[in-house]
Amino acid sequence: MRIISLVNLFIFFCLSGYSQQNSENGWSLPAHDSLRVLVVFVEVQYDTLPELADVPEGRDVWGVGELPAYADSLFDPYKKDEPYGVMTRYFHEMSLGNYAVMGDYIPKLYEVNYSDIIRGGLGRIFQLTSDQIESDSVFVTANGFGLKDFDFWEDSPGSGKKKPQSTGEFEGADHVMVLLRNYHKLPKGHGRASGSSFGIVGGMRTNSYSVFNGGHRLPFHMARHEIAHLLIGGNNFHSGGGNGPKFTSYFTSIQGGWSMLGAANSSFLTCAGWDRYWLGWKNPENEFLISARDENRAEINGDIDTSSTPQTFILRDFITTGDALRIKIPFIPENEYQQWLWVENHTTKALNNSPFDVFQYEHHDCVEAAQPGIYMNMQIESNEKTGSNIYGKVRADYLRPLPADGYYDIEWELEKAMLEPCVNPYKFHAYYCLDENENPFSGNHALEIPYYWEDEERLTESDTREPFNRKEGDTYDRLALMGHARNGYREREKTVLGIGTNPSSSSVLTLLNTRRPTRKSDRDNRKIYLNGLRVEIVESFADGSVKLQVRFDDNELIEKRRWCAPEIVLGNHMENAPDLIVKNELRLDYGRTMTRFDDPDTLNGKILFSDPTLFRVAEEAQMEVHDKVVLQNRSKMIVEDGASLNLMRKSRVVVESGEIYFSAGAEITGKGRFKIKKGSKIICADQETLLFYLFRSWPGPHFLPGYSSPE
Repeated sequence: MRIISLVNLFIFFCLSGYSQQNSENGWSLPAHDSLRVLVVFVEVQYDTLPELADVPEGRDVWGVGELPAYADSLFDPYKKDEPYGVMTRYFHEMSLGNYAVMGDYIPKLYEVNYSDIIRGGLGRIFQLTSDQIESDSVFVTANGFGLKDFDFWEDSPGSGKKKPQSTGEFEGADHVMVLLRNYHKLPKGHGRASGSSFGIVGGMRTNSYSVFNGGHRLPFHMARHEIAHLLIGGNNFHSGGGNGPKFTSYFTSIQGGWSMLGAANSSFLTCAGWDRYWLGWKNPENEFLISARDENRAEINGDIDTSSTPQTFILRDFITTGDALRIKIPFIPENEYQQWLWVENHTTKALNNSPFDVFQYEHHDCVEAAQPGIYMNMQIESNEKTGSNIYGKVRADYLRPLPADGYYDIEWELEKAMLEPCVNPYKFHAYYCLDENENPFSGNHALEIPYYWEDEERLTESDTREPFNRKEGDTYDRLALMGHARNGYREREKTVLGIGTNPSSSSVLTLLNTRRPTRKSDRDNRKIYLNGLRVEIVESFADGSVKLQVRFDDNELIEKRRWCAPEIVLGNHMENAPDLIVKNELRLDYGRTMTRFDDPDTLNGKILFSDPTLFRVAEEAQMEVHDKVVLQNRSKMIVEDGASLNLMRKSRVVVESGEIYFSAGAEITGKGRFKIKKGSKIICADQETLLFYLFRSWPGPHFLPGYSSPE
């Protein structure tokens, strides 16, 4: 009898919506089908503190005592094949037609006295406004809707649980959006959303709400961000330019880029491929959630794992078709955060006519517009879509852009640049990137906020600088943090992401933190794992689509490179060839970009929050040198037992400052030579390696028999 009861209880929980969470159900609001938003306009009457009455002043967009000029531009009241309202069109395009977000407003300006809201703030505004709505003799919106027209869904049974559709009786408006013209405690560009109730409307509590300062302009950027929260998750899901210092994230620097939860520091205004994956927004014409095309334009799975043979894909426009590639990064240990490379073809407004596939500020003459190209993100963890705690496991900045212009130890101009105002009237320190400071593994990229310090013992969020102006030659790129055309990969510019490019196809470093010193975690990725992944543009077509080849056998470093990281691991990823072939100069150096928040080191009198580079040729890996490998600034190289280092004729390994360790069983072959400069050393584990070194080195300091671990 007890067993039957437990089975029945299990069935009850499943049927009642108490089953496990699924991100495709939406966090607080449903992420599929339809939603109609009730919009309410409110103005504060400053009966006390009258000096605040014009905050903001009456503007053309929303004059005092009036409804805003954009009232009819926010939402379409009905479903349309070609939506007009900016919010309706945004969610239509981002969801590939899976989600219709409509809305309508009450054609009345609700007024609240400041003296009545001094205590209680927004909560008190909601109460007074809902009381006035309740007191209206007839509830009717601008397009003639009644209360039931805003109730498509029952109240959410829980985060990520399947939302039941409305039974037919009015049970409360699904979502109320409150726009405030002049409440001084809600600054412009600010807002919030909640899965709790705005108040009582029509005798029933509303299911969710959002509130924004709408007095300066139509608050599209913040509105789409906050509604997206109710679909995707809480503040720990900030990404794509929407994160802030106080939220725990995967990277030391706050990331820019693009996503539905992007905000002030976003580049593109679109979703990212991850957003569609998380919410299950699939092109209705497709079979696969992550989808691409083969050379015959037939659909093919775009979710890729390691393959022994090259694969060819065609990516059409990401926004309108949903095409994307997601590639699992190989060789990351299971106990560390797993990573995936996202590849998207943004043909931009020029070709797809989307008002969102643009850089955030490109409507200003001083900002360069986005250009069609391949744009990439690295996804960190954040991959479990079902389970009991999918919303608690994710940390902010789970997407890191891989802009084509690369990663660098950046330099700053000493003085703030005296430039003409661009978007804002402020002066900023401009930064610049030198070729000799490239750092594809641990450097900063153009779409993140870097750190700057002089004599600190530890770093915090106060040690960051905003990289708004980038100096290129004699000119300045304005608001480079919010996107630049060179971030994209395209023909005749940059076409390849691979083992020896900048940025690289390797794994990326992570450090879970809140912009302050943090405990070490085994899950953090503190090593760079080289792999054979190569993504290359093969051909571009007139319709904007791009043919790509994806391989896992890339092993050549063709261009001169500088590598810096706490540890770089060359593992065995090639079956019958060297895992790394060095055909140009490779320098192992001490990176100047911070990789930790405390325990500083000093190099040539400069304080650094990073480590000398350790390069490990792991067991069974093969490294072949045709040109030169240089170790400088205390860098170390280990050739492990079972690993192979082949020095081709005329090649050189130069240890300017650092150490090389040859383990017992390491194989060193070839006719190249070593040069160990004063203050550096080579440590050999056995007589055979020692004899090889004797005949392959210039006169120099003594070599040391016996092997000791650099750790």
